[in-house]
Amino acid sequence: MVIIMNTKLERDENEKWIGMGNQELLDYFGSYHAVKARHSYGPQGHRGMSVLIFESSAVGFHEAERLHKHFLDQGTGRDAWDQKRVLFYPGGKRQLYGFLADKEDMDMFNQHSQGSLLQFLFPFPS
Repeated sequence: MVIIMNTKLERDENEKWIGMGNQELLDYFGSYHAVKARHSYGPQGHRGMSVLIFESSAVGFHEAERLHKHFLDQGTGRDAWDQKRVLFYPGGKRQLYGFLADKEDMDMFNQHSQGSLLQFLFPFPS
């Protein structure tokens, strides 16, 4: 699983945050062959934290690692998110950040979840 950060977009008429949709996120990273996208929600709506889920196989793990490396190569990995995040490019285009999920990330993702929780699997189930 790869965590994608900065995916909330705007507030709705009830002042709750809305974010990127599942298909929008899958399409945005289509060349990495994720099988599902999920988003984290809290009391204020979309939390700006999403996860791409990959096939539970060596191939899926390779695709997740490839996306993680893409973010590192672009300077938009975990360290950039934690230390020097820039939410928008000049001109207003959104900057997304991403990194391989760890257990702490999944605990944070599930923090306000009222449905089924996403489970952290490392590196992939056999």
